[in-house]
Amino acid sequence: MHEAVQAPAWQAAWALVVFAAVLIGMIRRVKYRSLLPAAGALLLLLSGIVTPVSAIRDYIPWEALYLALGAAAAASLLDRAGLLQLAAVRCDRLTGGHPSRMLAVIMLLSALGASLLDAAAAMAALLPLTLAFAKSWGIPSAPYTAGMMLACNLGGSLSIIGTMPGRLIGTAGELSFASSWLVLGPLTLLLLVLAYLMVWAVYARTLQAGDRIIREPVSSPPVLTGSARLKAMQPAAVVFVLMAGGFFISHVVGIRLAHIAAAGALVLLLLVIQRWARQKSFGDLNVSLWVATAGWFIIAGGLIQSGVIGGAAGWIMKAMPGDEQWLALSVLWMTAIGASVSDSLALTAVSIPVVGEMISALQAGGAAHADRLWYVLLAGTHLGANATCISSLSSLLAFGSSLGRPGGITFREYLRIGIPFSFFSLTLSSLYLVGFWFGNN
Repeated sequence: MHEAVQAPAWQAAWALVVFAAVLIGMIRRVKYRSLLPAAGALLLLLSGIVTPVSAIRDYIPWEALYLALGAAAAASLLDRAGLLQLAAVRCDRLTGGHPSRMLAVIMLLSALGASLLDAAAAMAALLPLTLAFAKSWGIPSAPYTAGMMLACNLGGSLSIIGTMPGRLIGTAGELSFASSWLVLGPLTLLLLVLAYLMVWAVYARTLQAGDRIIREPVSSPPVLTGSARLKAMQPAAVVFVLMAGGFFISHVVGIRLAHIAAAGALVLLLLVIQRWARQKSFGDLNVSLWVATAGWFIIAGGLIQSGVIGGAAGWIMKAMPGDEQWLALSVLWMTAIGASVSDSLALTAVSIPVVGEMISALQAGGAAHADRLWYVLLAGTHLGANATCISSLSSLLAFGSSLGRPGGITFREYLRIGIPFSFFSLTLSSLYLVGFWFGNN
């Protein structure tokens, strides 16, 4: 853990002002999501609270950024190959083109794509096709957009590679891909069923009206046709399966997730995707997200150096009754509430050192399973992001695509689903995680 030196009071005040200003600015002006954290980091560097050497050496999460690069490149290349889109078309045919059945299938595909690849990439690949389905059926796209938002966040909570917050938490807590699936898999599956039932209940009339319309299954779009494209999908599918298998056994063979993701991306680039894709794939990588991540962690470094993080962790430890159960519940609900009203990446950058301080204090007191707080943080960050459509990158992408579209979802309409679902999911998660916490002592 990073140890904060005794800093003057002005440094703590200035670090808090910069953090609050950047956070408020990002909430009010989504357009500048990457520039504002970088500007805040620059202010802390210029003020001397964080030195360039400590920022590069101690605070910027290089391994998580490396993992993000490999995962994003692989997801972008697989998107270009059309695997997820083809799976959606085949599923539409299997379900007979029934909107209510297709809602379940598209949510399952979104969750799997978010957990095995990247939540934003899964949303970008599946959303246009889903909107085309809804248009051909003559029904609003709102139920599918809402369902995909919930599913992508749930898939991200299951995995330590699907979202940037998940990668950061997994790297900080040294969590394995298989362990996150083992610990959070049953909970995620239960919540995915709950999410489907809630979306179906809200849009029951719309979906049932669509089910009564006699239609033919949607045909494959032109981008998925052609023998050359279909032939390229076969080796792409093999590489995807090998990557997924590598993620699950990475902790056994001792290979880092980032190396597996990078190797998969390299194989896809060299052996699978033709030259037309090479020229486009790296243009899809969200470099602004990495800039924002580095900026937020430098800001978090300023909060550490000025003593704010240590003070916050100490206050939380003192405020709790002194047992691990209450501390786990507090981390779950506080991170979820914070993620619902702010940027989940910003929350993660600040929460990681706070939770790290808590774990160190618990371990010093003899707690045997204090490191399980990392799973609690992983769940709380993603479940809280379901409350609104501005807290995660995948939700922002879906919400932005719906704006101004006939039958698209509105901010207020999503809140009718997001807030109740977040409350019920956090209640179930509290029971599940506390049971896990004490059931394996």
